[in-house]
Amino acid sequence: MAIVTDVTASASTQFRYVSMGIFALSLGICFLPYCMSTFSIRERGVIVHGQMIPWEKIEGFFWEKSSLSIMVLRFKRRLPFEQSAYVRIPPEKQKQLNEIMERHLQSLGNVAR
Repeated sequence: MAIVTDVTASASTQFRYVSMGIFALSLGICFLPYCMSTFSIRERGVIVHGQMIPWEKIEGFFWEKSSLSIMVLRFKRRLPFEQSAYVRIPPEKQKQLNEIMERHLQSLGNVAR
């Protein structure tokens, strides 16, 4: 009888480790876009941290005063929180990005700053 109990406990322990490993792996996959911190400009909007934000939802942007290499993007959401995204932009691309963002936002009548 003791042998059966040890085998059962061992199997349940193995199952627990396998399930924890699967959970950790799936959690890592879910947060992969945030870790990569990508920013792309597309025809229909921008991609920030793996999320597509259409031009119509972007209210404006500005450069953070403490670090001029960080752009703060403000956008509309259904929920009242997390309405800004912070994106690090290399200094050599800031002027070009500024022009593109202002052009798109002005064509929609949104405030550029």
